[in-house]
Amino acid sequence: MKHLTINISKKDGKAKLYSVLQNVGGGQFVFVEYETEQSMVKFDRELSTKGNRVENPLHGQVTKTVGVQGQTLVSYANKMRKTNPDFESKPLDNQEYVDASGQSTEKMSNVIRYKSTGNESFRVFPNSGGVKTQYFVNGIPATKEQLEIIKRNKSSRGNSPLMNIGIDKIKKINADGHQIELV
Repeated sequence: MKHLTINISKKDGKAKLYSVLQNVGGGQFVFVEYETEQSMVKFDRELSTKGNRVENPLHGQVTKTVGVQGQTLVSYANKMRKTNPDFESKPLDNQEYVDASGQSTEKMSNVIRYKSTGNESFRVFPNSGGVKTQYFVNGIPATKEQLEIIKRNKSSRGNSPLMNIGIDKIKKINADGHQIELV
């Protein structure tokens, strides 16, 4: 299916961006692509021993492009209850929902703001197997050997059924018959 392409400037179109992000998908499936640095440990987990620390040769050199197929405007509590019926919902900690005009709201939305930093993220609940990642070392696709080093030295992250994707990292979103490119 061919998408109608909409270009939105991240710097100049903040008001339009909020509106688009709040309404995209509406509980339907979306595809989001973003770029970011890969967080990695400083010392190689496999080569280091208790008395001999060996530096991770790729530390600080790896970026990744991630494609996420998932849903928006889906309750985190409902997703958690599917795997844990005893899950109890709690208020957002250090986060607030953001409405289509960029203001704080109590109503669940696709965009959240971290109160301590002001950083904003687009919320997506990935489908099972819906996250595809390509790694780059100094801008060049990682080799098989480099992928091995990256895999064993990635910083650990918790397993949540929810991804908060930094708005400033998003490249494009495919949803509702549109391709939204953030430039």
